[in-house]
Amino acid sequence: LLIDMKRIVILLPRLHQNRLVYTYILAIVLSSLVSCNGKPDKVDNKEVSNPIGTTQAVVSANESETNKALVLKMYEEFDKGKLADFALNMSTDFKCNVLGNTDLDWEGFIQFGNGFLAAFPDGKHNFDYVIVNGENVVTIGTYTGTHLGDMQGIAPTKARIALPVMHLDRVVEGKIVEHRGLANQVQFMTQLGFSMVPQN
Repeated sequence: LLIDMKRIVILLPRLHQNRLVYTYILAIVLSSLVSCNGKPDKVDNKEVSNPIGTTQAVVSANESETNKALVLKMYEEFDKGKLADFALNMSTDFKCNVLGNTDLDWEGFIQFGNGFLAAFPDGKHNFDYVIVNGENVVTIGTYTGTHLGDMQGIAPTKARIALPVMHLDRVVEGKIVEHRGLANQVQFMTQLGFSMVPQN
């Protein structure tokens, strides 16, 4: 399964601002998924040229499955509030971008995860699609939870959210080195019961 991941990485930061971009990304990912009936191509460890002419490493099917399992385990630990216990699986050079506008290191990502757990004690990632392209793992689904705790000064609303999310995580030599996560912030606040007024 070869997906033009370079385009996805470039477009991810704009996702929360442009619904057309979101649709475009889904078209890239899902068309690739359908074209191979949801099964990744069996390839040997070697380098190949991708559709836009750059060279990327292609890993074996077994390694792709390992990368997929590692990333899904990270989200499981995120939902449990146990990211700190997952540190051995993270690269010392780990970098993270959430919501397209906030850069975090590993410690910052732990605090981000714990903050969500405090605000949404029953929060959970539910993925409809998990697509692996070598060292890249794309997850598309919904984050659900009930707002029962304070979140950055917002008192509990008891609102139930179901927020569409998309992530890209990169795994190198068995360690997660990069995470990008996006969601529609306006939709998030609307689900909490707040009316978002566009600024002129």
